[in-house]
Amino acid sequence: MPTVAEHSPRAYTVQAFCKAFGVSRSTVYVLMRSGRLRTVRVAGRRLVPADQAEALLTVEV
Repeated sequence: MPTVAEHSPRAYTVQAFCKAFGVSRSTVYVLMRSGRLRTVRVAGRRLVPADQAEALLTVEV
């Protein structure tokens, strides 16, 4: 039986992040430049760690 970790990515490519979270590529880069979305570079690829993606969904009131 597969575990939850096997179904949930630990990091998203920008393209996968856009598809999963319903935002445009330009929005992702705006969020990155503003510091609201932290990313990492791995082997020349820009990745959004899953914890950063989820943190973006939390709204501070």
